[in-house]
Amino acid sequence: MKHTIYRCKYRFGQYLPLTSPVDISLELSSFCNQHCSYCLDPATPVLTKDYKWIPIGEIKEGQQIIAFDEFLVSGNSERNTQIATVEKIWVTKKPAIRIITEKSEIICSLDHRFLDGSGQWRESYAFKIGDEMLFSTDHIKDSIVKIELLGDRDLVDIQTSTKTFYAAGYATHNCYHADKKNLPFKQRFMDYFVAEKILIEGAELGVHSVKTNWRGESTMNPHFAKITALAKDLAKGSTYLERLTNSNFKFDSDNKSIFEGLANQTKVKVSYDSFIPEVFETQRAGGDHAITTKNIDIFYNMPGRKSEIVIQAVRTQLNKDEDLEGQVRKRWPSATLSVRDVVGGRKKDDINDLIVNDRDGSERQSCLQAHVRLIFDTFGRAFPCCPDIKGELPLGNINSAHMEEIFNGAKAKKLRKMLKDKSAFDQLSVCKNCSSLETFKGFKPNWNS
Repeated sequence: MKHTIYRCKYRFGQYLPLTSPVDISLELSSFCNQHCSYCLDPATPVLTKDYKWIPIGEIKEGQQIIAFDEFLVSGNSERNTQIATVEKIWVTKKPAIRIITEKSEIICSLDHRFLDGSGQWRESYAFKIGDEMLFSTDHIKDSIVKIELLGDRDLVDIQTSTKTFYAAGYATHNCYHADKKNLPFKQRFMDYFVAEKILIEGAELGVHSVKTNWRGESTMNPHFAKITALAKDLAKGSTYLERLTNSNFKFDSDNKSIFEGLANQTKVKVSYDSFIPEVFETQRAGGDHAITTKNIDIFYNMPGRKSEIVIQAVRTQLNKDEDLEGQVRKRWPSATLSVRDVVGGRKKDDINDLIVNDRDGSERQSCLQAHVRLIFDTFGRAFPCCPDIKGELPLGNINSAHMEEIFNGAKAKKLRKMLKDKSAFDQLSVCKNCSSLETFKGFKPNWNS
């Protein structure tokens, strides 16, 4: 019965006279342990503005280089040459691959992207002997004659203003994910006393669900086990009947505290897109397939564990033919599998080649999240939804106002009104560019996920 009440309030939140949130989310950590980057060997020559080849390891921030259009402009059959500015440079260690063609060779990470012979972006691991890559500023087709796996190497990554450049003659893409120094929010951990205040006030209001899954890896918070234990202790009746953590499970397997913290939850979601290491670590950039799999095994077999485990996968062009359901059932038979297609909404960006389905931008609806949820960042500031990654819609601060005041404040009510009359989709950039499932007609929550 208590789950039915929760689901009803969440599903029909836009139409019910709610005086308090149905669920809350805490940003326990705004740090990530994935370390995403697409990288090249330091000796790889890069073509500069004055048409000189300089090793990428010697390139400087602010330097101008030769680049080209990331995608074909409508009506054009070729990409235009451009001058790009190097915005960021950093170094990492990752598994590398050597690709040798008839004209040149290059050493790069397995996920580095190049233009193939048909002019499409393709990760280096996906190339085979005999395939073609585009070479030189004239984009000549060059055939691959040999491929070698090299193991871990020190590699260099750059971020350019066009997202493109020429490396060893090949037309290549730069970092797919923004450099951590360029994030739209500050990286820090939520203090315990802030989490404590949020959880206690939420319990007083009878909030049904608490999640620790916004903008970072919650298990990295040094107080993770203590915070989740408090939520478990406060759970009574329909209060915190759902306690959820979403994690990439990339942490020290000997850290018992993290496993204990996860066991305090009623549900634990694990981001796990593929049983194939190369696919997993390409799609989940910076991920570690071996560590993640090992930690799922440990938690799955943890004595006394009552937490439901949800294996959460994103379906893209890379794993669309993989039998994820069959493999999950075989390895973790009591776990739940939740698969979501990569879907394009109103905002088109450089995940186009991964998209499985397109969503009709005209089918917008009042968003569920803003009517039933509050999201708290590491500072205690409240926001209406997960997609507000830049924190553009602040509603209040738990350190200066009670949770009930924030949820029923003037800013929150104005936003809900704008969502109902759909003016938010024209006037607020967060809502306009959002492709979240809840903002499109026909959305039905998957209660198993």
